[in-house]
Order: sequence, then C-alpha cells, then structure tokens
Amino acid sequence: MISERFYTFAAMDRRSISIIVFAVSLRLFLFTAFPSLPDLLTNRVELSTPVTSFKRLQEGLFLYTHGVSPYDGGIFHQV
Repeated sequence: MISERFYTFAAMDRRSISIIVFAVSLRLFLFTAFPSLPDLLTNRVELSTPVTSFKRLQEGLFLYTHGVSPYDGGIFHQV
C-alpha cells in the first residue's frame, strides 16, 4: 500500500517536472526566436500584470491631479 502511494507521488512529480521543463524551454525558444515579442506583449492592453496595472494607476492619478480625464491617456483605459 505504501509503495503504491510512493510510486504515484513519484510519477506525478516526474510529470510536473517535465511540464515545467517544457514550459521553460518553450518560453526561452519564443524569446530567442522572436526578440521583439516582450515589447509587443507589454504594450497590449489585454495583458494585465501588477506592473502594468501600477503604470495605469500612476498615469490615471497623474492625469486626474492635473485636471485631465484619466481616460484620455494611453495606458489607463475604462474596461
């Protein structure tokens, strides 16, 4: 019984490791094959990360404090 559980855990661990290795190698391939891909993806409004959300917040606050509608900027969009 214990050996079956250990074997299942070891098989799941190998599968997880192979998925991680595949994902990392795919990412490295994409960024080396298409060097402009990071710049293209960071400028897309559809992709939101904490860093880009912070940029939107900063721009919105700057525009608001200067009497301009925050939705007139390039990064801060109404969703």
